[in-house]
Amino acid sequence: MVRQMSIPFKLIDAATFEYYMPDLNAWAVNALLKWSKAQVDESFCYCWGPWGVGKTHLLNAVCHEALALSAQVFYLDCAHHRRYCPSVLEDLDAFDLICLDNIDVLMGMTSWETALFNVYNQSVIVAEKRLLVTASLPPAQIGVQLPDLRSRLLGGWVLSLSTLSEQGLQEALMHRALQRGFHFSEHCAEYLLKYWTRCPHCLFRSLDDLDHLSLSAQRRITIPFIKSHWSDLKRCEACTISSDEAGV
Repeated sequence: MVRQMSIPFKLIDAATFEYYMPDLNAWAVNALLKWSKAQVDESFCYCWGPWGVGKTHLLNAVCHEALALSAQVFYLDCAHHRRYCPSVLEDLDAFDLICLDNIDVLMGMTSWETALFNVYNQSVIVAEKRLLVTASLPPAQIGVQLPDLRSRLLGGWVLSLSTLSEQGLQEALMHRALQRGFHFSEHCAEYLLKYWTRCPHCLFRSLDDLDHLSLSAQRRITIPFIKSHWSDLKRCEACTISSDEAGV
């Protein structure tokens, strides 16, 4: 039986290794899978890659694997740091695995950088627990102000993720559809990529929306069906902001 986390942070149910299409990231994904099962002799892992590459998905997947092994897991998406105080990162040495997503948003804030530094010292060095963090840039480029924290991040096991290729995105869409129990043709995948977006977040969100719409209409998902529901498809927040700034 999976042990529940003792803090109120919810993981994404579908964000597992099975649901992730590795494409160009096969080595890194396999390494993370082994790391999640404590089969890699590294206590600190720094995983980075551009927006939309699936860092949050993989971090959640690591948490799911660790929980299945009855580990105590702490998860926090630092993108929502305004909801918390830096003290949320105190006393984490009781957890077997600590996963911090999007730590780059905390850089430049002394109190948060100090809290991260203390997490590393107390949990990784003293308590010998494991720490996984994600960011959009490599550790040398995320703008760390605290010298001691910078040295800790640079000394970690660094894994980089590449943006999915067009073929990889198509396969990921079709794979996601099959796991949700419906057929999404290669032509439909190509159409979405050509006329809608290449952002994985938007694509998967649109796929979920199309699934719900097709069930409601009792129709198969085809290119004409997609065309008739353009107005029902929504972009993710980051793409919406980018489109607004570009005047699209």
